[in-house]
Amino acid sequence: MSSPFSSYDCESDGTWSGPPNGFSYFPKGSFPESHAYQFIPLGQSRTVWIATPPDRECTLSVVDPANTFGGIAIETEAARTVGGLFDVFTLKPMSTTAFALRAAAEATRIFVLSTPGSAERPTFYVDGGGVITIHYSVSVVLRDCSLSLIYSEGALLNLLSEVESIYARQANIRLVRVGPIHKLEFRGMSLGPQIITDGPQGEAIRDHITAAGRGHLKNLVYGWDFETKPKPQNASDLSSGLAGGNVAFIDWGNPAMVTVHEFGHLIGLPDRPKGDVTIMQPTRSMRKFIGFDGFQIEMIRRVGRLLP
Repeated sequence: MSSPFSSYDCESDGTWSGPPNGFSYFPKGSFPESHAYQFIPLGQSRTVWIATPPDRECTLSVVDPANTFGGIAIETEAARTVGGLFDVFTLKPMSTTAFALRAAAEATRIFVLSTPGSAERPTFYVDGGGVITIHYSVSVVLRDCSLSLIYSEGALLNLLSEVESIYARQANIRLVRVGPIHKLEFRGMSLGPQIITDGPQGEAIRDHITAAGRGHLKNLVYGWDFETKPKPQNASDLSSGLAGGNVAFIDWGNPAMVTVHEFGHLIGLPDRPKGDVTIMQPTRSMRKFIGFDGFQIEMIRRVGRLLP
């Protein structure tokens, strides 16, 4: 069955027509498609709509699994009964009811929708969480002995601002850039028209980052046509970005979502298979608006807590 839960600008297939806000549907094939997830940064609010069938009244039970009373405030016009660990709401037939959710503390709520005569129990998971800070550094390969990059620092700063905003809005991850944009110039060696990240060129860039004392940070490196191995002559770019360890290599000129995707790899997220509608499906990263799902948000927050 389709999900009764929806969020502003999020389509039923999980794609977005506006900036994602932490809402997502569960991956198809792994979990019931009716299930959904919402992350809410502390001090912020999100609104979710819940739709009911045309002929039956529904009951919405809200469970507080950790007894964090008051952690997530719920405002709605639906009839409400409070009982122990449960809030119970009655939803009229053929209605779409708004639930305004505000995170006041680290907390989890589980919303379970019950419909008379149906065994389906669409479930909606809500997490509220505080700010987690991750430090990163940025380098640009400007020139080698034969090539130079046409590059705008202003454009890169705008892109980084967009990336930081996406992580903050969706997962309350505060990305903090350490130092200025570092300009790498290899005047004595030729990196060539392709910069091979698994070869001597990639090692030279990593060595520069380590020698500069930035090896412990998450590092974004922009340049021209990064590849893991040489591609055939006259072939198109095989990749827009590559990541391994603490370094992500990103071809200059790609949209912000490519950087969001590669930074996801730096903090533990794998690629997702074709057909997935999250930012970690490689071909999706060329879209303007795409989100993380609930599992990815939980993963990057878990990793972020462990970083220095």
